[in-house]
Amino acid sequence: MKKHDFGAWFLLCALLFLFTPGVSAMAEETEPLFAFAAQAEEVRPGGSFAVTCTPARGDIGAFVLFADFDAEVIANAKAELPESVKSRHVYTSQQDGRFALVYTAKDGGVLTEPFTLVFRTERGAEFDAVTVSFSVTDAANAVGQELIDTVQTTEKTFTYVKEPESSAALLSLIPPTGTLSPSFDPEMFQYSLSVPFSVTSLVFDAQPAEDCSVRVNRKNLGAGGSTVDFEFTVTSESGETAVYTVAATRETKPVTAAGKTGTSSAAKGKDAASSEKPAESEAAEANVEEAPAEAIAVTGEARDADLTRTDAEKNARAAQTDRLVTAAIVLLAVAFGFMLAVLWQRVSEKKGEKSGPRHGA
Repeated sequence: MKKHDFGAWFLLCALLFLFTPGVSAMAEETEPLFAFAAQAEEVRPGGSFAVTCTPARGDIGAFVLFADFDAEVIANAKAELPESVKSRHVYTSQQDGRFALVYTAKDGGVLTEPFTLVFRTERGAEFDAVTVSFSVTDAANAVGQELIDTVQTTEKTFTYVKEPESSAALLSLIPPTGTLSPSFDPEMFQYSLSVPFSVTSLVFDAQPAEDCSVRVNRKNLGAGGSTVDFEFTVTSESGETAVYTVAATRETKPVTAAGKTGTSSAAKGKDAASSEKPAESEAAEANVEEAPAEAIAVTGEARDADLTRTDAEKNARAAQTDRLVTAAIVLLAVAFGFMLAVLWQRVSEKKGEKSGPRHGA
């Protein structure tokens, strides 16, 4: 191989080495960041429906998610977030026909648990079906590297079903975590639910039929491994009642690596106290009216779609770009210097060839 060819080859290899990681990342960007699953495919006017959003990869450190819908059919939207997600930087807002959620992990963490988006339809709305479009417009990993280079969009369609025959009925019943078994139906009154040990109380999204009220007998769960009944009593204006029961089971406390369920006697004492709390508070919380789901508190103010990146993400990406530019300049300078040296050597060789015959003469 000629020396000047080697210089060009070195430059090509250096550039490929520099940008190969970016090529690999681009190949991964085609993968969906989330799997969207509807908890039920049907909806009633005035009722609620939920969509579970599950991370499809384990390196999501920040993202921006929009849900677009018909504002004449859907009255409100909200996010039901597990405690581990609530402890991160989360911003939500709702405008006409659009719900936004911006998430940023703390201290280089990533999103691992699913979360739920709940939508409530307008009472008296007329529709055959309602569609919600979910769009992930921006995402990055824990060090600020972008995970997508294009908007990822998924649509879910929910069909309209008739009102329940009974005047005292629930139109929807959605737990804050987990999924009812079987799926909710206004004509069915018995359900079961399993929740992690870390969950100590439940506040359901319960939507009664028009001109009805609903009351629940409790909020707190029992000790780990126990099952308690949540009873939702629906009463119509005429006095007709219906009772829906959810048997909620709290999972047992996870076993530690040492094979023990507790870390200290103080922790055990705390768990024992928490297991007694539900029994003491049941009577006080019995027949307490749950706040209607219409009163939804939305945090933050409406922002433009351009508010899709946090300052931390921008700084991390700017730093990464600076490193790449610096590395590219250094490699180009080395390659250019190498090529100049090869060129100078070739010029010197040609001068020597021309001067050789004259010296012999």
